[in-house]
Amino acid sequence: MDAEREALQTTAYPEVQTFCQKHGLMFEVVDLRWGIQHTQATDHMTTELCLEELDRCRKTSLGPAFVALLGDQYGPCLVPTLIEEEEWEALKAQLTARPGDLELVAQHFRRDENAVPPSYVLQAPGPGDARGPEEATLTSVLRCGAQEARRLGLITQEQWHRYQRSVIEWEIERGLLSLTDGEQGATVFLREIQDLNRHILEDCALKMVDRLADGCLDTDAQHLLSSLKGRIADRQPGVLRAHRLPWSRDLVNPKNKAHARYLQELGEQFVARANHQVLERLRELEVGRQDLAWLYQEIRHHLGLSAEATGTFCGRQELLARVGRRLRQSDSHPHTPLVLFGPPGIGKTALMCELAEQVPGLLGCKTVTVLRLLGTSQMSRGAHGLLRSLCFQVCLAYGLPLPPAQVLEAHARVVQFFHTLLHTVSRRNFESLVILLDSVEDVDSTRRRRRLPWLPPRCPPRVHLIVSACSGKPGVLDAVQRTVTDRESFWEVEPLSSIQGQEMVRLLLVASRRTLSPGQRDLLWASLPECGHPGQLRLAFEEARKWASFTVPAPLASTAEDMLHELCARLEQTHGQLLVARALGYLVSSRHPLSPPLWQPSACSLYLWVCFCFVLPIYLFSVLDSTNK
Repeated sequence: MDAEREALQTTAYPEVQTFCQKHGLMFEVVDLRWGIQHTQATDHMTTELCLEELDRCRKTSLGPAFVALLGDQYGPCLVPTLIEEEEWEALKAQLTARPGDLELVAQHFRRDENAVPPSYVLQAPGPGDARGPEEATLTSVLRCGAQEARRLGLITQEQWHRYQRSVIEWEIERGLLSLTDGEQGATVFLREIQDLNRHILEDCALKMVDRLADGCLDTDAQHLLSSLKGRIADRQPGVLRAHRLPWSRDLVNPKNKAHARYLQELGEQFVARANHQVLERLRELEVGRQDLAWLYQEIRHHLGLSAEATGTFCGRQELLARVGRRLRQSDSHPHTPLVLFGPPGIGKTALMCELAEQVPGLLGCKTVTVLRLLGTSQMSRGAHGLLRSLCFQVCLAYGLPLPPAQVLEAHARVVQFFHTLLHTVSRRNFESLVILLDSVEDVDSTRRRRRLPWLPPRCPPRVHLIVSACSGKPGVLDAVQRTVTDRESFWEVEPLSSIQGQEMVRLLLVASRRTLSPGQRDLLWASLPECGHPGQLRLAFEEARKWASFTVPAPLASTAEDMLHELCARLEQTHGQLLVARALGYLVSSRHPLSPPLWQPSACSLYLWVCFCFVLPIYLFSVLDSTNK
């Protein structure tokens, strides 16, 4: 479907981008398969990255989130990268009668006892190994074994389906068919060539259908494709946009008038569909603003992130107890906010999330707890949106009148309303209010101001404000100190003890369903003597989680800086030195992260999809900040 992609890129995308800009939105296209060779398209890393990016688009898009171009090819089926032990034994039992097939499978999979439960892992091909014929044979062998195992009831329907799905079906399943809440911004453009079966042996049709190695039509793939189209039509008929083209020997020739009309209609339909989805979503948001759905979504967002952060929390018991004592001692009289500060990656966010859970017990009475992980949502990136959501949530919690529209129009009025609201809550002599604001440096105005006028310098009785700030970013802590002048209200978050650090890594391994052999565990701890920096521990975990039981790992770097050098070296080995250097260069070429429209023109020669896929995780930049790199 290269011609369709080119047509959309040339004509449709710019028009939708202009439409979105008129409504204050950014239109971002993520086509991770544009210009990718067949061997790369069926690579497991590429497929997993595509599915992850698809999920991100569904979560963040206000309109079109998933577009599929479906023709007459079903595409190759993937070999599973991992097979759990019970499923492996079921497949193995069906291949026992065919020693050659069993040996082929055994050559490509190795048992990994570090997985929980133990699993068999597909081995990556060597630098000189050919992937084509042998991989197709392996796929066929596993499909036959899975078919027989399902017939005997040894594996489930879903397990069997893993061996029958192509990359295309995996993506359509994730982006459309698995949804339980409607189409969610999905569209499927279906191209059907009339009388294709009559011309199936024509040379020009070779690339339009699935064929076996000997050139014969792959009837199994065609049946699976027909089934996929039927499932889409049955479950989500509203997303289908079908185009039926007459057969022609030069069907994909741009000079073919019928094909040119088809591409023009495709672009027009895409523009109309995308614009409609954007407008519908904007209308829903407008209704949501009136019935407070936006507030509930904001609260759910921060609570969801908090649940993830506290899943592997450990240690800090002395600091938690100290915070509890301060809350109890200051609950009955005016006091200053509490500021928790520390370098990037020291664990402030996890601590704030744990505090949000433990506040009622620490304070010893009923409380109203409000948590915001600043910068993680659109509303929490600016002081105005942050205070607006805080005012609405507190007013609802205490049964107070909501802020009127004229107050919300001006930032200064919102600040005044918020400060007054805290005193109103205090005078009610009701449940104590505890507001936790994590990463105050991520509020847009923090670095540009000498003070933070929206942050109350003092809190009235029964109202507590706890904020966290990064000490590694210039001007942030100074701005907070000019607002909260009591130096005793600033508490530093220190590294974990070595025992707590080991417990943190253990919890991370458990959460990712991984373990380590005794020798690997000893090597890990030996590489991290007395290390209690959560950021560095996280880097060590990300490396150790990749170790299979048969892996003989090299000692880890002992400092965060050396770990980052090793990480970049591994990225260069996997994706090439030039690509990694250019991608990192684009990311650090601005003081703030570059949005796609800014780096898109300069990075086009490196394939945009690569830049989406191989951006270093956020913790990398946190540790980079802490090492002044």
